[in-house]
Amino acid sequence: MRGSGITTLIDGVHPSRKRSLLRQIHHLNELWECPDETRAVRIAPGNRLRSSLAVCNPNRGLIRVRPDVLTGPMTVLREVLCHEYAHLMVRWIHGSGPRPHGREWADLMRAAGYTPRLRMPMTRKGGAPTSEGKRSRVRYLHRCPACHTERLSPRPQPRWRCAHCRQAGLDGRLLIVSVGTQRGATP
Repeated sequence: MRGSGITTLIDGVHPSRKRSLLRQIHHLNELWECPDETRAVRIAPGNRLRSSLAVCNPNRGLIRVRPDVLTGPMTVLREVLCHEYAHLMVRWIHGSGPRPHGREWADLMRAAGYTPRLRMPMTRKGGAPTSEGKRSRVRYLHRCPACHTERLSPRPQPRWRCAHCRQAGLDGRLLIVSVGTQRGATP
């Protein structure tokens, strides 16, 4: 669909949903007074997305959306699409200076009738993604045997050294212990 010089391509969506999303994009283009220069936006399934509902690559004009969001409730899909599309518009209107979820982005979300937020509380009803029951993830605790300083990392970091011990002339090697945690919980 064309509108304000922007061409939108949507992959992996049922034709009736595609028409609805194209109307939404057209509406957002008019509402946000998008630049008239010719741009292309591609919305595609993001089969590798696990913890995010969608991601935006403003440099490529690409929005990837989790497949379960593409087939889930339209209200969720519309908000997620608006969130990511606002990232594109901030880049195209204001350049690379503004923060990803800064004032400019929040203003666009409010203008579209959405509360600017980073996360959506989700349930399994209607096939929507859920934030509950997240799988456990192994983390690695790095502990200094001399001063007992600790650091946590999602993967082992054998090159890390204790800065305090290194300054004192010691080796500074850290002991690495795997610690299983639930996402969001602290060990």
